[in-house]
Amino acid sequence: DEVRTLAQRTQQSTEEIRQIIERLQTESRNAVHSMNQSSELAQSSVNRAQAATEALEHIAGAIDTINSMNAMIATAAEQQSQVADEIDRRIVSISDVAEQTRQDTQDVVSATSKIEQEATELSQMLSRFRTSA
Repeated sequence: DEVRTLAQRTQQSTEEIRQIIERLQTESRNAVHSMNQSSELAQSSVNRAQAATEALEHIAGAIDTINSMNAMIATAAEQQSQVADEIDRRIVSISDVAEQTRQDTQDVVSATSKIEQEATELSQMLSRFRTSA
């Protein structure tokens, strides 16, 4: 009777051990599967990080190019401003010369008118002088 009980308990213990081993094997397979998934996710993250790094490097290069272009545009704008200032000064100078020319022309017209008037007076005086002689 004791042997039967002992055999029965041994059989139960063996069954419990078998079930524990099966659970351990199942959990081990699950753990390996989870580790493989984690490894794949980690590799995917590394790939994405590398792609992001490349994109950021490309963006940084584009920003450098834009900064360089901005500097060239600023330089060109400054040069154009200086040219515009020079043109403005020359236009003012041309305007001053034109005003002076207008004034000189008026003076010449006035002098010509005066000379014409004096020539007319002189002609009249000469005609009286001839008449008197």
